[in-house]
Amino acid sequence: MIASSNTYLQANTLTTQIQIMLNELNFNAGPEDGIYGNKTKTALESFYQKNKNS
Repeated sequence: MIASSNTYLQANTLTTQIQIMLNELNFNAGPEDGIYGNKTKTALESFYQKNKNS
């Protein structure tokens, strides 16, 4: 149980970091809460689309 808790916390932290980066780049990932919701998904897809040829 502890391992899965640690994995969840790490994923949650990574998602928060991604949300912060996307928001700083004006991709509107929504609140920086560590939850991979629709706004985060859409923002990440937009980021990939814009940078796919870079």
